Amino acid sequence: MTDLLALSVFGVDWQFLKPFIVIGLAFGGVYALSGVGLVVLYRATGVLNLAFGAIGAAGALIAYWLINHTSCPEWLAFTVCVLFGGVLNLAYGVIFGPAFARRDPLVKMMGTLALALILLGIMGWRAPAGGAFARFLPLPSSEHHYFIAGTSVNLTQIISVALALAITVAVTIFLRFTRLGTAMRALANDREITATLGVPVRRVEAAAWFGSGLACGAAGLLLPDLLTSLDYAALTFLVIASLAAALIGRLQSLWATLFGGLAVGLAQSVATPYASISAYRSAQKEVPEIAKDIFFTPALKGPRGTGFSCEHVIYSYIVPQKAKNIDNAKKFLLHLVGNYDQAMYYSELYNSPAFFDAPIPSGDRGYQAVKGAKSVRDLHNAWFTDDPFALPGEEKGKLAVLKDAEKWSTNLGHPGPANPAEGEVFATFVVPNMFANAARGMKPETAVEQATLLTKTIFAKWRKKGLVGGKV
Repeated sequence: MTDLLALSVFGVDWQFLKPFIVIGLAFGGVYALSGVGLVVLYRATGVLNLAFGAIGAAGALIAYWLINHTSCPEWLAFTVCVLFGGVLNLAYGVIFGPAFARRDPLVKMMGTLALALILLGIMGWRAPAGGAFARFLPLPSSEHHYFIAGTSVNLTQIISVALALAITVAVTIFLRFTRLGTAMRALANDREITATLGVPVRRVEAAAWFGSGLACGAAGLLLPDLLTSLDYAALTFLVIASLAAALIGRLQSLWATLFGGLAVGLAQSVATPYASISAYRSAQKEVPEIAKDIFFTPALKGPRGTGFSCEHVIYSYIVPQKAKNIDNAKKFLLHLVGNYDQAMYYSELYNSPAFFDAPIPSGDRGYQAVKGAKSVRDLHNAWFTDDPFALPGEEKGKLAVLKDAEKWSTNLGHPGPANPAEGEVFATFVVPNMFANAARGMKPETAVEQATLLTKTIFAKWRKKGLVGGKV
């Protein structure tokens, strides 16, 4: 039933969707944590802190420097990251908070934007981004994997959601049952009247700035691990998703903010399969400098001299015998084959033809005509030799090795047929994650052990269902 629901609602197999749900919940937890910090500060001071992400990013860079350039233990560097967020946020609130206290909310917000831009400038100066300066801040918790509901979940992802939930519960209790929390709620209602009642407004606001800053630091610590990169620009603009979560809670409700953050994270992640599937094409648009460093190779050959690569997506079209409009369905398929030159071009060469000898229709096809090209094969060879979507200055001929990919591409599970267990290992990225974990600092032996355990668990599940051979 879940497979059918996922297929009908999202258009993809449920098993394929599971990893994206896990990732979405993890990011959603960070968005929720940050959103709760934003709401607490706004309720106490009326300030919508746009420097939230930049403060967290700066703390993460400090932790990175301590771990990689000093003998500082990881636990201390992580603690410094969180405390830095609290201290810097508090310093801004103490220094500039009183000056902006009676100003318009927009002015207060612009003050924090100035802080964000200053921090961005400092980070760009002292820690320039780029391929030669790639930074990673993996957490030890990411080395611990669990198999939950048929998919791999690491401890950092669990912590992201659990911490957001715990902070929401703790802050709710704090605001409702403590004197300081009651004072913060009173400030949110009317600052002037609260001050006349003898409440130490400056002290209450300082507590809000510090507590919110700790949330900044925690988010800055978790996000580089989830992003698999310490990208200070991405961390800085975390505030956009966090602000969306806070606005879902109308800058008032902590619980609505929590669920709003989780919803934003899920929406972003579940939408991922619908974005450009080609990592290379995506990189050309998002991070062109990285795209220029991506190259391709034919399938690697084994000891016997044979080399095969697994097909990623194979389109299969069928016309059911009981279909009500069989003739039109057949016409559609013929039309698709007859116009596959456009399918190739507008998919940016991601879609390759099945019928290479199909002729190119005459007239304007929506792309620059290729001299001498009469068949789809001619276009295919010309475009893969000289990529029409290559970036300026990008090396030519990078895709040429893919021209005859159909000769060395095969199905998952070759030389036998594919089976559900192999499909799940493929769809849940067990092998790519193994390499990624090793590249990010995990011991290679540990990465292989985790991948082996996950693979054995997946096969055992499908053997138990009787859909894969071998002993349970």
